[in-house]
Amino acid sequence: MTAEARSCVIAAGLARSTANWASGLEVGLLAAGDDGSRHANERYFRDYVASGRSMGRGNLFIYTLPTSTMGEVAIALELQGPSMYLHEARQPLSTLMEQAAHLIGDGEAAAMLALWNDEHAAVCLAIDGDLDDFQRYPFLCDGTRPSPLVLSQRMRATLL
Repeated sequence: MTAEARSCVIAAGLARSTANWASGLEVGLLAAGDDGSRHANERYFRDYVASGRSMGRGNLFIYTLPTSTMGEVAIALELQGPSMYLHEARQPLSTLMEQAAHLIGDGEAAAMLALWNDEHAAVCLAIDGDLDDFQRYPFLCDGTRPSPLVLSQRMRATLL
């Protein structure tokens, strides 16, 4: 598992555990972030070229797809809801939150995890539709687009 995938599993696990959702709840996953798979692609193709361009290693190739990390998260957390990769560059988390609300409202899942990552950090929000999720996460509403690392630092400061 890549460092990016590990940070996503940890972030999603923390978000799910702090949400205090009932066990067996159908939870889905929405993810955004193109840096993780871009760096995995670079590692894979560097290895491919260094190996004489005859064969690439499967353990490097699998993470060249952004959905591979989502699969790792879904397996590790035993998620049973829908999973979708949806990256919108300007407001990735807000877009994920809006899509999560639609999926919950349409009955596709009882709750959703909204995961955004890059090569340095991962941030995951628990969305359940019970409260206005934008009010629950006020650090998202300041009009800026911080990196996942900066946002995780803001979240930590808010929660402590």
